[in-house]
Amino acid sequence: MQGKDNAFYLDHLPDGTQNAAGSIMMDAACDGLFGDEINILHGHHMKNRSMFGGLDFYREEAYYLEHP
Repeated sequence: MQGKDNAFYLDHLPDGTQNAAGSIMMDAACDGLFGDEINILHGHHMKNRSMFGGLDFYREEAYYLEHP
């Protein structure tokens, strides 16, 4: 998702429904087609490991080596 600002999708789903979990979104300043040299994604770090919650696994070298 990408909005006009970086606030809307923090607490809305792609269909516009309000939801505390929100959606993963691209920064409003980025090219929406991933054409920038650096593309910034925002989202919540969820305790249930959804969205960016699974990134914690990369603290372990063995996981990283299996999932580069």
